[in-house]
Amino acid sequence: MTENDPAPVERVRIDSRSIVEAGFDPVNRTLLLVFADGSQYRYREASEEVFQGLLTARSKGQYFNEHIRFRLPFERLPAADPDAPTLEE
Repeated sequence: MTENDPAPVERVRIDSRSIVEAGFDPVNRTLLLVFADGSQYRYREASEEVFQGLLTARSKGQYFNEHIRFRLPFERLPAADPDAPTLEE
């Protein structure tokens, strides 16, 4: 695995209108977010605190806007595979 092609991250479903799944890789410090429109982004230099904050935030979209968006380096990934396993399955 390389920085551009890290190991797959297990994802959890998110109860939000905008973010539908999230995953965190503590080794590479990357946060994976899947949005309702199917777009998927990988955020680098993320912390466990940011991931846990997102999971526990009352408003996931507001938390994303205040703590992740435009604050962490990111890259857009190919559209999410709807059949990929999540922790809840």
